[in-house]
Amino acid sequence: MKIEAHRLSGLGNIILLVDLIRQPGEINSPNIKKIIHESKIHFEQLITIEPTKEPLVNLSVQIFNSDGSKAKNCINGARCLTKYVSDSGLIPQKKFSVNTDGGIWQLSDNQDGSFSVEMPPPNFTQGQESLPTINSNKKYALEVEDISLEVALINIGNPHAVHYLCLLNKPDAADE
Repeated sequence: MKIEAHRLSGLGNIILLVDLIRQPGEINSPNIKKIIHESKIHFEQLITIEPTKEPLVNLSVQIFNSDGSKAKNCINGARCLTKYVSDSGLIPQKKFSVNTDGGIWQLSDNQDGSFSVEMPPPNFTQGQESLPTINSNKKYALEVEDISLEVALINIGNPHAVHYLCLLNKPDAADE
């Protein structure tokens, strides 16, 4: 079965949007790897757009990472979704709500050409059980390819490890 997808970028994240309102099809975790293998398309998240089952919500989505796992939120993807919905005329409203596994998004296509996302407060501690013990700097020490990193965890439905790096500006010899 062929399924049409729309490829957008949100701050460098490649998002595939699959409109399952205007075309038949089914996307689930097991067939994500098959989609990647057969289409040779790279993406960070694939978001399906589906009819809602909730009366006060305009759309529903499912969010998949490229490894097939499900995510609860994807803010870059939410803005891409807003652009797609607006540009394609899927629904006429410039402000609309979307049901996700992480809660209801309130999305806006703003007059200045930007897109806004309001979402429920995230669970910042989700996923910490899989990390090493927190150190005295309130960070997690990880070994990555023989390099020791201290990372913080930020989880807004799709966990991220953040490494803070301080770069010092050293004047060039010519500037001295």
